[in-house]
Amino acid sequence: MSNKNNRKAKSKIKPDPNNIHHAYDRSLKRIFSHPLMMESLIKGFVPEEWVHDLDFTMFTKINVRHVTIDLREREDDVIWRLDFKNQPIYLVFLLELQSTVNKYMAVRLITYTGLIYEDLILKGKKALLKDGSLPPIFSFVYYHGEKPWNAPLTLRELYNDSFPKRLARFQPNIEYMVIDLNSLPLEKYAGLQNNYVLPLIELERSSKYSDSVNIIQKLINILRGKKFDRIRSDILVYVKRVMRLEERFPGINIHDLEEVPGMLSAALDRYDQGLREEGIQQGVQQGVQQGVLQGVQQTRMATIKALCQSKKFASNLSKEREAQLLKASNEEFTQWIMEMLSQIAIEEVVE
Repeated sequence: MSNKNNRKAKSKIKPDPNNIHHAYDRSLKRIFSHPLMMESLIKGFVPEEWVHDLDFTMFTKINVRHVTIDLREREDDVIWRLDFKNQPIYLVFLLELQSTVNKYMAVRLITYTGLIYEDLILKGKKALLKDGSLPPIFSFVYYHGEKPWNAPLTLRELYNDSFPKRLARFQPNIEYMVIDLNSLPLEKYAGLQNNYVLPLIELERSSKYSDSVNIIQKLINILRGKKFDRIRSDILVYVKRVMRLEERFPGINIHDLEEVPGMLSAALDRYDQGLREEGIQQGVQQGVQQGVLQGVQQTRMATIKALCQSKKFASNLSKEREAQLLKASNEEFTQWIMEMLSQIAIEEVVE
């Protein structure tokens, strides 16, 4: 087949949307490629006692492409090595960026675990614990889909219960943790000081520009200094994606995270001014309409009151009757006036 035919054949192949790494996904992955961000995530959102004994100064990211051939296509997932009481421990961090829940996530994780252990065994003593045993692996998923995560958190839950227990005990098992962004009770984490991940979650959950401005300003305040330069740069890319800034404000150029609050505030001011101008026009129209209506009502009330206080009836109009008159249609009002001119009291006219 010629090169021309090859190109034609390839052009007919539609890309699988599940394998496309969108800019939003990549920006989030870049943020969590920084040890400081991973440390902040673990310290703030993994409620396990052993976390306090982790040595975060020994954080080492293991390139997934170099672990095993089987993991080469799993670019969204990050494996970290750090020390627990001078012994290695491995973290498997999965960015679950799809909007649907993966029921079989436990299967995916047990595959990862097996492949990592195979690689560690091949590397020998330098990768294993001092006594030659396998180091522990902690797996967790960072999920921000709209639907709550309801997939089984253990592999054992995926098995059918109809098989004998003595057979079930031979089946492998694994457990993992999920950080479900949209289900997190944020008030529980309000006391976290200088946590770099919490504002990102708040931004993900924010639905108002005014709140987003405050959240981004919080990020700016806690990410000052040269050591945060790359993190700020990656967070800026993420902010642009999550808030769709370039889509909503075409032609605008933002080069630094510190520029975002000012830009958003100016955009909000322009938006508010537009609303105020539109509101003034609507208010004038409503005022004219309301003035006409009030004038008609006042004329009606004055007419009825004059008739009530005339020599024919010599009475005052009660508050209850006034309320009824305000709601009356033109036809009802005309009918009542005609009846009163026929010397029928208002109490008999308006029941």
